Amino acid sequence: MLCFLECKPIDVPMGRRLLGNVLSVGSSAALVCDAGFVPDTAVVTCTADGTWKPSTSACVIGILNCLLKENIK
Repeated sequence: MLCFLECKPIDVPMGRRLLGNVLSVGSSAALVCDAGFVPDTAVVTCTADGTWKPSTSACVIGILNCLLKENIK
């Protein structure tokens, strides 16, 4: 049986993970995105199998940003 004690750092394009370098099993991390982007998942948790759940963690273009661009055209 494999035993993971921590998860790998999260790569969040157009954003970053908060809560310092806490990567241990059971820890949660908030995702913060650059201006104009929103996280597809606000909080992820490190699981016993060494993965973050939910597994997706990305910053996507925010709907308000899309609406503003449409009004400028």
